[in-house]
Amino acid sequence: MRDDTFVSTSGELLFLIRFEKAGYGSRIELQYLIEAPLVKADFSKRIEEMAILNHAGEPIGCSTWKMDEKGLNAKEKKEKVEHYVSEIEFIYDNYLHYIFSKEANQYDIEKYILREYESRYAQYLSDKGEEDPCWQYKIDFVSSGRSMDEWTEEDSKKCAQLVEEKKSREFPYEETRNQILKDIEQNREVYRNAIMCLTKGCNTELVIDEDVLPVTLDMLYERSPVQKFLKDYGFILNPDKNTNGLPNYGETHYYNNTSSNCELKLIISNELFVFFDLSCNDSYKRICLFEDQFFWFGWLVGKESVMKKNIDIALNELKKTFNEFNITIRS
Repeated sequence: MRDDTFVSTSGELLFLIRFEKAGYGSRIELQYLIEAPLVKADFSKRIEEMAILNHAGEPIGCSTWKMDEKGLNAKEKKEKVEHYVSEIEFIYDNYLHYIFSKEANQYDIEKYILREYESRYAQYLSDKGEEDPCWQYKIDFVSSGRSMDEWTEEDSKKCAQLVEEKKSREFPYEETRNQILKDIEQNREVYRNAIMCLTKGCNTELVIDEDVLPVTLDMLYERSPVQKFLKDYGFILNPDKNTNGLPNYGETHYYNNTSSNCELKLIISNELFVFFDLSCNDSYKRICLFEDQFFWFGWLVGKESVMKKNIDIALNELKKTFNEFNITIRS
């Protein structure tokens, strides 16, 4: 631990968890970051930033993690802290542990090289005072009098084409990749020394679950009765769902039930957790393992030994919600 940040490693990956005040100091928030410092151009100049989290990472906040309650006696304060700790433990054991494990199990330096390339490309645009051409395309799209509801797959393809053309012309990938590879070699010893410094020589590698691996929607369908279950309740896949120009990375499928005027979203988040969003007329409900005003996650399906059990639990909870909304099995 260094100040308010917990640091651990797995090979060339760095894992950080930080606690800080949020909501103008009214509550606490957890932030986590997974980083491969070796690919950074200026890593040797900013070792201290490894433990500072100068960019926030992914935030996790719960409405119950309040800091501004007045008039609590010593016993009540202790109970409040114990509540914080129990929820943080639950979130780590059932969420972060699996995200960290998947990342460690699937470590691929090329993925982080590509991510660093995108970061350097963004910095290149910023230095020139230019916008990403896809962003400009969307601005022009809306300025022409059209709404994002009119956005089509062709617009998405055009956006991607404009970006690739600019990158190829002004910021070629292979050239940047070669520079990143040089940075990696220069950073290796710096990285080892930095870890020793941050952990005061007591670094123990992160405990991971080696059986946790990413899951796709296709894999989920192959190994579970999800499709049949939804079909039995009258939900038909809507492959032409308009997502208003937002990218859909293959993690969400949309289903319609015309007889009950309902839409169901089946979501795999972080390639690990399955949950559902159900909308019927003006009513809405999320079906997941953990839900809070600011944060939620579903049941783990990114581990073969628990996938079937967890999908059965998820579908049983979805069935209860269908009953609440008077959605029944088709005769």
